[in-house]
Amino acid sequence: MTHHGREHGDYIDVEILSRPYLVTTWQARTTQPHPDATIMAWRRDIGQEQTRNKRCAVSSQLGTVLALGYDAMIYWKYAVTIFYVNYVAAEVPCSLVLKKFHPSRMIPLLILCWSCVLIGTGFMHNVGQLYASRLLLGLFESGMFPCLALYLSTFYSPGEQALRISYLFVSAALSGSFGDLFAYALLKLDGVGGLEGWRWLFIIEGCASVLVAAFTYLMLPDDFEHARFLNEDEKSMMRVRAEINALYNGKPDFDWEEVMRAVRDPKLYISYWSQFMADICSFGLSSFLPLIIRSFGYGVVTTQLLTIPVFFWTSAAYIVVLYLSDRWKQRALFMMPAALVTAVGYAVNIGVPMDQRGVLYFSTFLIAPGVYMIVGLNCAWLLNSHAPYYKRAMAIGMNQSIGNTAGIVVG
Repeated sequence: MTHHGREHGDYIDVEILSRPYLVTTWQARTTQPHPDATIMAWRRDIGQEQTRNKRCAVSSQLGTVLALGYDAMIYWKYAVTIFYVNYVAAEVPCSLVLKKFHPSRMIPLLILCWSCVLIGTGFMHNVGQLYASRLLLGLFESGMFPCLALYLSTFYSPGEQALRISYLFVSAALSGSFGDLFAYALLKLDGVGGLEGWRWLFIIEGCASVLVAAFTYLMLPDDFEHARFLNEDEKSMMRVRAEINALYNGKPDFDWEEVMRAVRDPKLYISYWSQFMADICSFGLSSFLPLIIRSFGYGVVTTQLLTIPVFFWTSAAYIVVLYLSDRWKQRALFMMPAALVTAVGYAVNIGVPMDQRGVLYFSTFLIAPGVYMIVGLNCAWLLNSHAPYYKRAMAIGMNQSIGNTAGIVVG
């Protein structure tokens, strides 16, 4: 196979498989509705399943340690925090080995492994087993976001990635809003088959994840050449796009020098620090939003229902902003106003008396969108700005590893 590319003004002349293609740059960059629909559907499903697993697991931990006969508050905090030990440690290695072990194998394997851990958690009998399950769950879930983000960077050009990354965060937001309700419903199975409700929660969630793993293994391609959902014309156009992005994607072989360039780049540490600070707000929001609404005096179900409008508004605003960010090729232009709006929301939440429920509830609509926008735009900015592949892999792994230490702070 030969690849030769030359730019002629607004056109790129590329010879692929001895067939000349004369296509506009606009065509090469926009002929992707089919991959969009398919890849994004997989990524949304994986993201929703992972987030729902986390939400359901956290929702059931307190009841779990109570059922096992331990001091609930102490062991619950340990169980929440211990998850991040392997979660933080394994993100960099996972992102670096993704290409070697192939996305079509590694991603479904991670899903299958955490599914088995969830099912096994439903049969645990002591707090040591709880801690072991949390360590394993952190290990297997750690690579999911950096691997998916890195995977997308091989399909899409830098100016297209923010919107695609937004789909994962949106699925996380929507799954977060429904995850606790789902957990609440499953806990009603208490006593069925002689098992407590929290055991059913883990078992059913684990079985659902096994199905997602099987679907992902069957359908997720390593690259566009192996994508069964693309016809030959679409693959030809993707080859043209690959020529355009050749410098961005770099050579296929692992290179330690590329990895070390990410370690030595001082600009990246600004991104890591931004991610850490934004993740503190993000983890805090997901953990304490139900508590804020619950403090208004509502029951469990009403509290969870009232989180749904917040996350729907967040998802809509998030998609619009990241679409505009891609369209205008700007990241910081949107991150700074988002940070200011979030700060205003927190100021209102802190300064308003508890009896003004409407104002306090409104403040959550200011806090949530900005938090998600900063986190997502920062990841997109990092992926867009660093090449070749293994520098980018190291960078997104470190970004997520350092950022997710915020979970230890919040936990």
